[in-house]
Amino acid sequence: MVARLRSAAPLAVAPPKEQAMEEKTVIVPSINCGHCVAAIQREIGQLNGVQSVEGDAGTRRVTVRWQGPADWETIVEKLTRIGYAPEK
Repeated sequence: MVARLRSAAPLAVAPPKEQAMEEKTVIVPSINCGHCVAAIQREIGQLNGVQSVEGDAGTRRVTVRWQGPADWETIVEKLTRIGYAPEK
């Protein structure tokens, strides 16, 4: 005797959960010129998940926008490693 299997309706698969964009602005005291800002933009911009990096040499402010897999701790570690630790 052969059992017949009934086809079940296909399972609905939830779309991947989109991670929220995060943004933080910090003061980086060691910024002295546009070259410093460019170095920060280049290095931080290479981190996976970083969407944008904006900096201003005059105010020494840096704004980073990111989503996973990037996180703030990783961004601060990279800033510190390249000589641009943010103020606490």
